[in-house]
Amino acid sequence: MLNIPVPKVFAWSAVANNPVEAEYIIMEEAAGTQLEEVWDDKRISDKTKIVKSLVEIEKKLLSVSFTRFVFR
Repeated sequence: MLNIPVPKVFAWSAVANNPVEAEYIIMEEAAGTQLEEVWDDKRISDKTKIVKSLVEIEKKLLSVSFTRFVFR
């Protein structure tokens, strides 16, 4: 639907009433390199492209309307 790459979620709980006694998300590790590790070595044109890509992802997320939600 949104075409945004995200790690697969294996399990989650939005409440602390569980064996872990805390809210949690267990997901696969995202592939790639952390941006903070390479940011300083990037040219300004590359940094601009990265920021524009992040803005596009944010726009996609903000375009979604939720008419209902379910707590489990």
